[in-house]
Amino acid sequence: MTGEPAAPRPPRSYRTARRTAAGLVLLDGPAGLVEPPGGYGHVVLDEARDLSPPQCRAVARRTAFGSLTALGDLARGTTPRAARDWRAQPAHRGKPEARMVPLTLGHRVPAAIADLADRLPPHLGADVPAGRPARRDGEATVHRTADLPAGARTVRAALAEELPECLREPVPPTAR
Repeated sequence: MTGEPAAPRPPRSYRTARRTAAGLVLLDGPAGLVEPPGGYGHVVLDEARDLSPPQCRAVARRTAFGSLTALGDLARGTTPRAARDWRAQPAHRGKPEARMVPLTLGHRVPAAIADLADRLPPHLGADVPAGRPARRDGEATVHRTADLPAGARTVRAALAEELPECLREPVPPTAR
């Protein structure tokens, strides 16, 4: 015995093989050649910026004769492969000529916060147009700090003052 962990044994058959989401999406292509998947009239993809090229193609196989709406804030990608602009996504779906319309009108975020948030995309490498807030209310105060824990406590205290009682969570003693 060398102290090395034993190498995993290969599966006995394709039925006992472990499957991952990444592996299944790769099998979707050959499976679609054998038996084309059913299609949909219209598909709405939320958080589409995080799709890999094989995932885009899997969706395209299901919308070959329908339409697709892809949504997602490019500045909020959650994977290393997240899109930084939308131009590559339609090509991955086999529709390089697809029409793209940025959704810039926001109804939830007040103007003061939207204006502050619009400063971030250039620093994140995201190619997005500025948002247009429908709400003209709100205010944003920026306090710079080198002490992150103290800054977090300040934010928590401000939120505790602003939130209605029913939404407040007790602040743990360690965070005060």
